[in-house]
Amino acid sequence: MKDSKKFWLLFVILEKCYFSCLDDDLGGLLGALSPDLWGDGYPADMAILRDWEEGGSNNSEEKDGFVNRIVSFLRSYSNSYGFDFNKAIEWLQKMTLSDYQEYQRVAEQKEKEWRSRLSD
Repeated sequence: MKDSKKFWLLFVILEKCYFSCLDDDLGGLLGALSPDLWGDGYPADMAILRDWEEGGSNNSEEKDGFVNRIVSFLRSYSNSYGFDFNKAIEWLQKMTLSDYQEYQRVAEQKEKEWRSRLSD
């Protein structure tokens, strides 16, 4: 995992998005990205993680830049594999700054817990 901080932020945001809009295609992608399926704490499908890490040139952690990167990632998967992430993209584009900041806090905590598990 090249940037665990950004991965955890991606995962937290997509998880919140899924439970808000119940997008079935997003649920499948989220399951493949889940770090909770295997004991090592890494996503079940490392190829999707690599696609995320290699996709897009926007490495910003500012809300608009990060959300745009997620939207681009989802659109890429839509185009390549026929997924329909329209509900998820709409939800992402309506995210408030305060929501984003809360997701950052949650992601930071999850990353700390993950690092602690790795070091045990």
